[in-house]
Amino acid sequence: MPHSELNIWFQSSGDDVSIYFDMTSLKVEENEIEQIFSESNSGKWAINADLSGDGIGMFFIKKLIGLNFGEISFINNHDKKDTVNYNGLPYENNRIIIKLKKST
Repeated sequence: MPHSELNIWFQSSGDDVSIYFDMTSLKVEENEIEQIFSESNSGKWAINADLSGDGIGMFFIKKLIGLNFGEISFINNHDKKDTVNYNGLPYENNRIIIKLKKST
């Protein structure tokens, strides 16, 4: 969401490091979470706002992370706060977690 915060933090555990991204971004419906990691797929609200294809490309991000033996996950409305409407579009506090192996 324009003019909102992006919070990033790191957590280390054993052989892994996790990178957390918390942001207020377009609402992603529960049934769309796996779909957003598929090539050329966008969520309902991105399509409705004519923003499909304008994003970062979650398919390619997942592929690059996978090539490095990592994982990515998306948690919609992670803090269960109310949806915020901005310019007629719903936004929620979403979280992306990237888990990577530490170098040896």
